[in-house]
Amino acid sequence: MKTVICIASLICSGLHAFATLTQIQKSEHRANHIWMLIGAMAVLAGVVLCLLDHTLDWLAALAGYILIAYAALQNGRSSQNVHIGHHVIRMLLFAALSIGFFFV
Repeated sequence: MKTVICIASLICSGLHAFATLTQIQKSEHRANHIWMLIGAMAVLAGVVLCLLDHTLDWLAALAGYILIAYAALQNGRSSQNVHIGHHVIRMLLFAALSIGFFFV
């Protein structure tokens, strides 16, 4: 179970970090992208802590997921193109992964 949560979180944070790094050069909404990148790094820290069997791994991952979700929502709002369903699915995925971190 720990391996599944860590791999899913690595994929998720890696994709958000990659999206951030590709958009940060061409967009004027750089603050949102920087917050998303910080969130991806916090999730990565949560994965490392999980692999080291640290008890606060879930807190680092949760903070990262909150930052990513907030930045994504703000990015959609600033570009006036918010797809609520997309953000709800992202938040449900983040909630499931956070719960997984808590219980492994």
